[in-house]
Amino acid sequence: MIGVADLERSVSFYRDVIGLDAADPVDWSGRALERHMQLAPGTSVRAVVLSAGDSPVGRIILLDFGAEATPIRAAQERSFLGLLNLNFYTRDIAASFRELVAAGCEPWTDPVPYEVGDGEGTPTEVILEGPDGVLINLVQPEGEPGSPVAEIRAYLDSRGTTATGHTEVVTTAHAVRSIDEALGFYVDVLGFEVWLDMEFAHVEGNRLLSLPDDARSRITFVKGHHAYGKIALIEGLDYEPVDLVPRAEPPAIGYLAMCFELDDLDGTLARMNARGGNVWTAPVELELPSFGLRRAAVVRTPGSGALTQLIEANETD
Repeated sequence: MIGVADLERSVSFYRDVIGLDAADPVDWSGRALERHMQLAPGTSVRAVVLSAGDSPVGRIILLDFGAEATPIRAAQERSFLGLLNLNFYTRDIAASFRELVAAGCEPWTDPVPYEVGDGEGTPTEVILEGPDGVLINLVQPEGEPGSPVAEIRAYLDSRGTTATGHTEVVTTAHAVRSIDEALGFYVDVLGFEVWLDMEFAHVEGNRLLSLPDDARSRITFVKGHHAYGKIALIEGLDYEPVDLVPRAEPPAIGYLAMCFELDDLDGTLARMNARGGNVWTAPVELELPSFGLRRAAVVRTPGSGALTQLIEANETD
């Protein structure tokens, strides 16, 4: 869920550069929406949903709140708590890098190959400034046969990409104060499983993340029942990022929330409350672009307080 400064520009980026399919814009308003996002009475939102065909994961919803919206982050804020980036895989990172730079995305570095961990893979990555202060992480996954990253590369090769050579959102990075607290939500409440868990202290990787060469981080990947849709949790072990979470509330411009569809909203909220999370907006029934009439709530995710939208599935889904 991303608040945008210029809806046409942001749609053009994700549609024409990344290659996602864009649904028609939807004008979204009403008391239920105002309660769901804590918006001022009378607020109208223009929304566009983007996806890779019928993929059930990695979708993006762009929200235009109007002129009153303010940015969540500035370009110079590179180490921060909250929702960090959108991660797209590509088979040819050099070509993708050139295309994104030509589209106006400022890179933090050139593409950087680095060793993820002991035998876990050697991807090449780069981070660029995307529209609305959202970071774009391009990844060309590579690894020795049998490694986790090699398995991901095999899935990429079998599944394919958009016409411009990218996938849907594969991973999103979430910088937290406590990975253990965050895992209580993602694993115990939402049912994700830990995919990789490591201490990260590589010079090349730190430069990719715009951290000091000697910085130490804990990075834990969690994944669900799909090869994509992963979350990379990042905790600084010897540095203190700026906290952008208080700024990341509608109607701000930037990365506002992750969204998950689940079977039992009330049960999920009860499990979350037992693990230290809290409800930001209580369940309400409303029309959601691409989902239709659903019950949904917004919570503050344990570990950072970043917003997460929980959407209850229809019985026919």
